[in-house]
Parts: sequence; C-alpha cells; structure tokens
Amino acid sequence: MFAAFPEISFIWKYENTLDTIADDLPNVFKKTWVPQPMVLAHPKLLAFITHGGMNSVMEAGHAGVPLLGIPLFGDQDRNLKMLEYRKSAVIVEKNHITSEALISAMHKLTDDDSYRTRARTIAALARTKPLSGKQRFIAYFNHAVQFVHAEDQLDIGHRKLDTFRYYNLDIFVTFAAVLAAITYLIVKTVIFFGHRLLRFSHVPLSQKKQN
Repeated sequence: MFAAFPEISFIWKYENTLDTIADDLPNVFKKTWVPQPMVLAHPKLLAFITHGGMNSVMEAGHAGVPLLGIPLFGDQDRNLKMLEYRKSAVIVEKNHITSEALISAMHKLTDDDSYRTRARTIAALARTKPLSGKQRFIAYFNHAVQFVHAEDQLDIGHRKLDTFRYYNLDIFVTFAAVLAAITYLIVKTVIFFGHRLLRFSHVPLSQKKQN
C-alpha cells in the first residue's frame, strides 16, 4: 500500500527493529515509539491508520483526524463503527485485508474531503461543549453538598435491592419457568403423536383397508 502513495509520508510505529519490511520505501518512516497526540495534532496529517482502541479513537477525535480502521478484537470494532456511521472513518475488516482494499480505503480518505470535514466537526463539537467533564463533576458535587440533608432523595434506589432482584433472579426464574413449560408441552405432544403412530402401525392391513 505504501508504494501506491509515493507523495504521502507514512510514520509507522513498528517495534521489531530487526524486520526489514518497507525499508526500501523512502516515504515510510518506522519508529519504535511515536508521540501519538503530537503527530495527530499536526496540521498536515491526512489520516490515522489504527486498530481502533478507545485511546486512539479519543485522541484522533480530539484532533479531528479521519481514520482508516482495522479492528482486531474487543471494543475496537464498535469504536470504529461509531465513527464509520458518522462518516469520519473507513473500516477494512481483518479477514479481508488486501493491498487493493487498503489502497481503496486510503483513496477514500485522501480524495474525499468530506471525511476530514466531518472529523473536524466532531472535534469542534467535543471542544465546545457547554460544560467540560471537570466542570460537570464540580457542579454535581456542589449540588450534592448543597442538598446533603436530602440524602434519601439523592440516594440510588438500586443500591438497596435485595439479593433476589440484585442478581436478576426474578427474571431468570420466570424465563426458566416459561422454558420448562414450553419443553413440557413439546415433550407431551411428541409422546402423544408417537403413541398414535405406534397404535396405527399395529393395526392389521385388512382392518386398515376396511377403515
């Protein structure tokens, strides 16, 4: 893929220093460590190729950089699909990785300015929220202190659930009862028709013809 974009420089975090992969490509710069937030904040950065871990997604979202995502496991697929839905990421599934697929995804991100525009819009929305996380925490903390005497109103009801409801045993018991009832009906139906078939199979042939 790198050779297909000679006009683009790729910074690749690659920790195996003994591997010579891409060493012959002048537009690929392999590093064992990269200051990711600083690189993502660079104004000339076109895209970020990532597996889609939450930290990378959050940092790219804050920087307003579109993603080429290759999810491997865990929450990565969900993280990337959230951005794909918002048209700020292109996903290449790990089971379908080919040079053609990667080149096509890169062309989408570099040729279509809408991906970068949407990524920047998401970043602007995050930066200009009416209240930051710190401000919200302080506001709710002060609110709780102000009404400390109303503990019964601010307390979470779920904290006082009994063991039966806390572990959803009421739901499991109901589900098990319904499942047992359905199983019982199926078994009884099979037995009923089985007996009918057995009785029919023991009727003499002459009697069957008369009937």
